Amino acid sequence: INWHTAFQQAMRAEFFEYGNALEYHDEFQLTSGAVKIDLLIIKLKRALQIKKSIGQIFRQSNVIEYKSPNVSVSIFDYYKLRAYASFYAERERTRMSDMSMTLVVTYRKRSLLNDLNTEFEVNNAAPGIYYVSGETCPTQIIVSSELPRDDCRWLYSLRSDVGMDDVESMMTQGIAVYSEKVKLDAYKDAFIQANFNTLEELKTKMGHKFIDLIRDEVAKTKAESVLSFLKFRFKKVPRNIEKAVLSYTDLTALESLIQCAAVCGSIEEFSESLVHG
Repeated sequence: INWHTAFQQAMRAEFFEYGNALEYHDEFQLTSGAVKIDLLIIKLKRALQIKKSIGQIFRQSNVIEYKSPNVSVSIFDYYKLRAYASFYAERERTRMSDMSMTLVVTYRKRSLLNDLNTEFEVNNAAPGIYYVSGETCPTQIIVSSELPRDDCRWLYSLRSDVGMDDVESMMTQGIAVYSEKVKLDAYKDAFIQANFNTLEELKTKMGHKFIDLIRDEVAKTKAESVLSFLKFRFKKVPRNIEKAVLSYTDLTALESLIQCAAVCGSIEEFSESLVHG
């Protein structure tokens, strides 16, 4: 599951109301090597006040590190965040007072908070938000699973254990609505993969309405099945054929292509089915 790209899209959805007043830099490169900030958010207007709870500490430059649900988190991940922020400040000649630091985790790690409390003062400022006092710039730990569902639905739901009602809400009222406003393809893919079993239960409950909700994902999966058949049988698939197959959205047509890919005598014969099918 591509959690990091899904997270980056989730943050854009969370701050959608601020439009072009915020500038997003995914995987911001600090060096010529592999040292990257997961997400850097720049406030283009210094006087802009972020009212959303997860962004109230934001300053002009905001360094954000994200830890996906399936990885462990320790004080050393926090040290990395501090190091990256300091590196950024030195490189960009930015004062730390004009920056903020955010570490986003899915679940509360008691050991992390305990370790932080030995060096700083950690306060639970709001549900899912822990401020770290005594740092060189405003700093917070966000525990996404503890955030208010209605206020921070994108971060709150970015995990594999949300309930069926939340899954249904995200598919029908969240992703389906916001996909036209914000790019959410990676978020949608991650959400569906992470909550596959719950979605299977929802499929039974909703029937054909469910298929309509995930039509794009079903089409993508079927198209990839076509290409897998062709690559297995003919080793190499010309780029134009691959592009044509991936452009199909009609599920019935894709089923026919799967059958053709399994029995056609050559890649040329399959290509003719694209033209005439």
